Amino acid sequence: MIIDRIENLRIYKNCYKSFPPIFQYISELNLEDLSVGKHFLPEGLNGYISVDKTECISEHSAYLEAHNQYIDLQIVLTGIEKMGWKAVDDCKTIKSAYDEEKDIKFFTDKSDFFVTVNPYQFAIFFPNDAHMPLIGSGNIHKIVVKIKI
Repeated sequence: MIIDRIENLRIYKNCYKSFPPIFQYISELNLEDLSVGKHFLPEGLNGYISVDKTECISEHSAYLEAHNQYIDLQIVLTGIEKMGWKAVDDCKTIKSAYDEEKDIKFFTDKSDFFVTVNPYQFAIFFPNDAHMPLIGSGNIHKIVVKIKI
């Protein structure tokens, strides 16, 4: 897991082979102008962008989730989001088995810790990072860049 401000995203470009061209592409976008929904990245950039405007949920309503096929780059544009984290290897209680089509599995374990992600901050979650997003109060506008591993 990586958390930082969006202007520092370039610092992490060498953490994964697909990051440099994808980070360059999203740095050229006006993120606020992207419509809600799914946007495919240009050919050669394996992944897509999911834009959401939604209401946050309570910690008691949230579950840890993890992905096998994608890395999540989650960028908060408006609102304040609390995100939980726990190592996938430490998750013991499966809520729902891995869904290959949706690339997601859920756990009922409690997060080891929570972080607050403010506007124009991001979090990167790798397949070994179980994460609990969308916790808070009020509405949030966020972008999730799904980067194929």
